[in-house]
Amino acid sequence: RKKKPINVIDSVKKLAVVPNMWVLMISYGFIFSFYVVLGASVGLISDKYGYTSNDNSLFGAIVIISGLTGSFIHAILLDKFKKFKLQ
Repeated sequence: RKKKPINVIDSVKKLAVVPNMWVLMISYGFIFSFYVVLGASVGLISDKYGYTSNDNSLFGAIVIISGLTGSFIHAILLDKFKKFKLQ
């Protein structure tokens, strides 16, 4: 049995009219923008207080590890209490 080829343009058009997709895109856009701005400005801010580039690397690692830990804990709690619609 032959499979129909996937038309990417049609798939994007279908997603463009789904309101939940817009909510997800805007939410992830804000989060991504926050991390980009934080990463770009942490060096400028920390230079004023005498921190080195090694300290800036540590700050970045702490942000990443904190985000991963928070996501892990959130996933466990979400699975445990089954409150998916509240998120």
